[in-house]
Amino acid sequence: MENENPVVYERLPDRIFKEEDFRRGQLPIDAREIRDILDPEHPMTLEELKVVQLELIQVDDENNYCAVQFVPTITHCSLATLIGLSIKVQLMRLLPARF
Repeated sequence: MENENPVVYERLPDRIFKEEDFRRGQLPIDAREIRDILDPEHPMTLEELKVVQLELIQVDDENNYCAVQFVPTITHCSLATLIGLSIKVQLMRLLPARF
């Protein structure tokens, strides 16, 4: 284990959908889609470790665009590739094919 004692941050509150979101037939997509991915080294989410942060994720639902930057908990993290792949797989599962 490379980072035995990572700093743990508070999670952001869950999204609250409005009734009109459900009437549209499609819930809005935002940066919180990937916050629940578990870290490969610790029993915490990438959000709790600040590996993914809302300000580093761009989602443009209308133009079918999503870009994610992430910050590993330590420099030269050997699991950065695995984290990136985990993010990609989660996006492929959650986002519509139009992205």
